[in-house]
Amino acid sequence: MKPRRADAFQAHGTREEIRLLFGTLSRDTGRKGQFTAGAHTRVVLSPFTAKGLARALERILEQATPAGEEVPPQAAAHVSPNGSLIPNEQEKLIRLVQDLGVDFGVERSFKMAPGRLLPDRLLLAVNTRDAAPERLVQICREIGMPVEQGRLFRERLDEADTVGLGIEQSYKTATYKVYLEFWEKVKKLVGSNPDRREPLLLHLGFKWDAHDPQKAAMARYMTHPMLSTPGILKRVASILQGPGARVSLETARAVIRLAARRARNQRFIYLEVGEQGNPRRSFDVNLYKAALPLKELHPLLSGVRRAFGIPKDGFEAMFEQAGERIFGHLSAGVDRQDKDFWTISYEIRARPGV
Repeated sequence: MKPRRADAFQAHGTREEIRLLFGTLSRDTGRKGQFTAGAHTRVVLSPFTAKGLARALERILEQATPAGEEVPPQAAAHVSPNGSLIPNEQEKLIRLVQDLGVDFGVERSFKMAPGRLLPDRLLLAVNTRDAAPERLVQICREIGMPVEQGRLFRERLDEADTVGLGIEQSYKTATYKVYLEFWEKVKKLVGSNPDRREPLLLHLGFKWDAHDPQKAAMARYMTHPMLSTPGILKRVASILQGPGARVSLETARAVIRLAARRARNQRFIYLEVGEQGNPRRSFDVNLYKAALPLKELHPLLSGVRRAFGIPKDGFEAMFEQAGERIFGHLSAGVDRQDKDFWTISYEIRARPGV
């Protein structure tokens, strides 16, 4: 597609999203000396991304790069590595879930990896008792779930209590993520045998590239029932290994210990995650019981940011926006490309009944 140069711009904003309209001015033949603007591109951003973009543009202007010269890579990387604008898929997903006409939970998260910060991650949670199964299957079709994944999703849907519908937006593409949660099933199994310690399937995850659904993966989230805080720390140490993981391990231990003190040593839900056919190995621990504002983790997470070589501006903008939100999940380990990552989630709106 041939790039289109914009010379007209308009912005609209709410607390949830920022909309940017780009267009082209043309002379109004009916009114002498007047121009009209026709919009040809709309971009929808989360407040985090919008703030990071604004700061990146401000830096570029300060550098006063002469016309015709390339923008330095360190500045351009905060905007888009390839200079293109990608469509925002979050709006579509939100609309599809809203059309169910039921209450749903909203959780946002950000992901840190070496040299990268991905702040545009969204998860919507729907109780299966509130929505007709075929409506949930239809949403999966409309967002492009691969056929084989769709078949398995429908097969296991009746066992699930909750369906999570999520998306991770990056600079180049977006990844859809759909989860089935089997909480009641796990609770009954553990309740019938409190000494049970073998891992149990809590979530089944279906993931695919929004623009190339053949790039797909399935993840199994296995919970280790009734783990104490020392037990969780021991398992975390078995995942965050190697010389490059020292900062991640020390920080994860500090975050979990802080949460345990605030929660007065209540037991947390601990999961380990694997995906067939790739090296993904990670953990997830639900720390909502601690009721920690995200801003209290800023000093600890800043160490991970530095270790990963992530620019400070976008990170700080994110905390300015979400610092008062309640911290939820800590996930860390290696992803399907065998690269280290950290994910921090926080609650926007609680799921009904939770």
